[in-house]
Amino acid sequence: MKKTLLIISGFMVIGLVGIIIFFRPKYKDNTNEIMKIIKTSDITELVKEINKPLINEELEPILKKYVDFKNILYKANRPLPFDGRYIPQGITVVDNDILITAYDGLEEDNSKCYILDMFGNLKKVVDLKSKTHAGSIGYDTNNNLIWIPEEKGILNAYDKDNFLNGQEVDYKYQFKDIGEGLLNYKNKQENDLAYLTIDGNSLFVGSFGYQQAGIVKEYKIKKDKEISLEYVNRFKVPDKVQSIAFYQKGQNKYLWLGRSYGRNRESFLDIYLYKEDITSYNEEARIGRVVLPSMMEQITIVDNKVYTVFESMAWKYEESLDKNGYVNVFLLDKILDIINVR
Repeated sequence: MKKTLLIISGFMVIGLVGIIIFFRPKYKDNTNEIMKIIKTSDITELVKEINKPLINEELEPILKKYVDFKNILYKANRPLPFDGRYIPQGITVVDNDILITAYDGLEEDNSKCYILDMFGNLKKVVDLKSKTHAGSIGYDTNNNLIWIPEEKGILNAYDKDNFLNGQEVDYKYQFKDIGEGLLNYKNKQENDLAYLTIDGNSLFVGSFGYQQAGIVKEYKIKKDKEISLEYVNRFKVPDKVQSIAFYQKGQNKYLWLGRSYGRNRESFLDIYLYKEDITSYNEEARIGRVVLPSMMEQITIVDNKVYTVFESMAWKYEESLDKNGYVNVFLLDKILDIINVR
């Protein structure tokens, strides 16, 4: 009997995979996403997902304007879960949920983290209890922590389960001196964590430079009874860096820098070969560039996909022409094709 049920279940899974691929051919090379969709217990959401265009037609103008963007964009059909008052900054994926940080463009309310399910439905809003710019967010899988910058160069780390499911959310660890030497480009008297990323047991935090180089500092995340951070080194990056990520391919490790500034200036995804002894990543060292719409914020690499958000839909930036109010998902292989990395 059990064997029969297993066989029936197997045929049902195969059938669902076939249906999804038949209706949405772009899913055919994304087995992980198919399996996530199948595992949902909500058949209504499943049907809605199958029938939903992968890319919303509102993005047609910028798809025509930016060739690279058109070539790498896989999915953009999950709208940001807030109106133009809030300005999206950071994005990461935790299990099957998408987490997006945003600050209040009117500067009246606290910054927030919005938690979406895999279909883009809003599950929860976390009040970050300050008016932090919340320029990025990082998921530390080794320690089950979610890292978000605070104001004035302070860094908070939250327990993942409490952050996702708790009624009252507060940081578990706080590091007050982490931003030392990372200066706010608008106020040189203040430290500022403009962006961060987690790479294994390493934490990277950096400063934004408008017309000068930014600084990135690396810390080792150490766990004994408590979490501590041990300074490792620092390196320079070009101006206008809004985000940082790392990608390992074979023996080579690559540094990805998301760069943008201005309502109607194109954004860049610049890629470098990363070496621990390099102290400055300048324009000459860049091995590839992808040209993207204006106002791109954090980039996060998960399961051979690159997630990002754009702040162009914010009321504060109403004159922006590259309107994009969706969670954007790029295919990593398509990016590697553009920069000729095999």
